[in-house]
Amino acid sequence: MRHLTVDAVLAIHEEVLAAHGGSTGLRDRALLESAIAAPQASYGGEPLLKDGIE
Repeated sequence: MRHLTVDAVLAIHEEVLAAHGGSTGLRDRALLESAIAAPQASYGGEPLLKDGIE
């Protein structure tokens, strides 16, 4: 499974802002990194989210 990177999410955000407007900037990079890392979490070598939809 492929996962988004922080840079990819920020680029998507820039595109959405350009198209639709909204607030610029990033409140907390660590929170963004945590949210992006969550789908990659595992326990005992097994992914917690097996198909990315759970």
